Amino acid sequence: MLELPQPEWKDAFGRFNQLNAEVCRIIFPTGTSRKARSHVDFSGEQFALESLESSDGGILNSVFRADLIEYLNVSKNQLTTLECLNNRCARNNGRLDFPKLSNLIASYNSLTEVRLEHPTLLELNLSHNEMHELPNIEALTALQKLVVSNNYIDGTLEKLETNSRLRFLDISHNKFSWKPSLFKRQLDALKQCHIEELRIWPNPFAQNFTEYQFLTVAELNSINYLDGYNIDSELRDELRLQSDKFQARVDYTVFDIKVEERARSRMPIEQSKDELPAGEVPTLPELTSTLQLCLDRPTELMKHIHTLEDQVRNVWAARFWERQRISERKDPGHREGPARRMKPDEESQAASEFGDAMQQALGRFDTVQDVLVMCLVRLLACGSTPLSQRAAQILAEWIDAASPEIQSRMLDMSNALFQDLASRTLAGSYSVSEAPFACYEASQGNEKWLRDCIGDGEIAEPEQVAEAAGILTALCKFGPSEPWNNSMPPFRALVLRPFLPVICRESRKTLGPNLPSDGWAAYRHFDAFPQDSVMTLDIQADDVNLARERCVRQGFGGFTACEEQPGKFKIRFKAHAPDALAGSRVSSEGTTLHVRPRATLKSKGRSVKPQDVKYQAWQTWEGGLHVLRMATNDPN
Repeated sequence: MLELPQPEWKDAFGRFNQLNAEVCRIIFPTGTSRKARSHVDFSGEQFALESLESSDGGILNSVFRADLIEYLNVSKNQLTTLECLNNRCARNNGRLDFPKLSNLIASYNSLTEVRLEHPTLLELNLSHNEMHELPNIEALTALQKLVVSNNYIDGTLEKLETNSRLRFLDISHNKFSWKPSLFKRQLDALKQCHIEELRIWPNPFAQNFTEYQFLTVAELNSINYLDGYNIDSELRDELRLQSDKFQARVDYTVFDIKVEERARSRMPIEQSKDELPAGEVPTLPELTSTLQLCLDRPTELMKHIHTLEDQVRNVWAARFWERQRISERKDPGHREGPARRMKPDEESQAASEFGDAMQQALGRFDTVQDVLVMCLVRLLACGSTPLSQRAAQILAEWIDAASPEIQSRMLDMSNALFQDLASRTLAGSYSVSEAPFACYEASQGNEKWLRDCIGDGEIAEPEQVAEAAGILTALCKFGPSEPWNNSMPPFRALVLRPFLPVICRESRKTLGPNLPSDGWAAYRHFDAFPQDSVMTLDIQADDVNLARERCVRQGFGGFTACEEQPGKFKIRFKAHAPDALAGSRVSSEGTTLHVRPRATLKSKGRSVKPQDVKYQAWQTWEGGLHVLRMATNDPN
């Protein structure tokens, strides 16, 4: 049968790649009302526009009735410019061809710079593009909402000073790298706008300057929401009171020095193929001492909180066996001598003292509660059983006592809190799909059972298994101690949901061995998180490098490629971390999972398995089953 050629205004996939009169007649058939013509949406799957212009005028063609358009959505296309929207009609006294345009959505394109001249525009969304500077919006005098997240923007916010009606601003996921003293100037610029909702995190400058949130609320009188958090009047008044005391004594330039110190002491923000250095692991008494300084010297709270954050980050970054230092201590009077491993009762007492100090800090310091909670989450992988279980108990109690507002967002918060921890368990845990008897025999010293069941190449390293066992055993503290007890406090189940893809993944024999992580890994006939795709792209068979470049540029962990037509592939980008994608893969015929290279950890010393440690496959299987039971308990 003879195949008819595609019209020139359609691509190989049958999507509209340009606008002309014929396309307009398809979108707006005869009889379409004026009201319907005011709302124009080119963001559907049938569009792959490379330009809004064409030989017969494109969107400026009279059949589109630009003079009626109020809402225009051109997101998820391949546009590189919006300049045609500024066209002025000579026969109409030079007025704009879009005199009523009030909402413009142009996210997920390839825009590098934008200039608009529409005084009627109220909302402008330019997120997920390739811009390196803020758009030129000086003429947008009525603009109320501006979204430029997920670009590559750096520079100042001084362009926004003239937009006095701006109420909502999202500049998150960009490359802003201000020093704290320069950040003060950005706040001064935003004071002219009366911002009510501001989204900044994440950006490079904020990684080592977490005080920006406190200072932003204190400086901007109009702000009601910052980074998604509601700023009520009581909190604002308290922060301003503290700010008045603070600014009377300290200049912003002090933070310039502090930020540089933090940057030198922390791991690199950007992952690369190079090895990441790990700092010295603190002992449990040292952690408790830092917390006690927070309680004893509240005027220096931020200083000691950042010290605690750095200490916990060093625990998190170290190899598992090296974290054993957290269970050491130096005896009084022998500070210069070598540290010794604490006895079990000493370690339990030290963990209890840390827990008491942490509970006091959580109760007294609301402004740093998010940092303390994240420290507790990371300590679930600390390698000390008493400390990890005490941290789990405190987390569970914090969840129970959380405000209704926090509990209403508990499911979303759980992903932010526990996603990295869940990824940590992937390499060493054995899912509930594995043979339990083989896992049990391996934990008794007979690893041959596991090799016979799932293959020698899929056996996890003892260090990875020990880490996963410690995490899952600690998480069991979220539920009742008796296995037959089905009662589960509300909302605890919700925060354990991120572990379900780990616990219920396919068996290791089905998954096969993990590919090396120092380069791109392609898993044929596998997918990961099939329902979670943040962006799609259509490519030819030999254009996989194009997809990889886009993946790196956008900061995604990987993507899947599926051949939908001979030689033509649908790319679905994944926002999950590379380790999570590789470890949570599922069988999917005809799909290839591409995973980005991951950073490796540079050890300060040789990582050695202690002689008395057993292969804890059974502990991970049993712990996973317990967590599965808790996570699937309906809190309602």
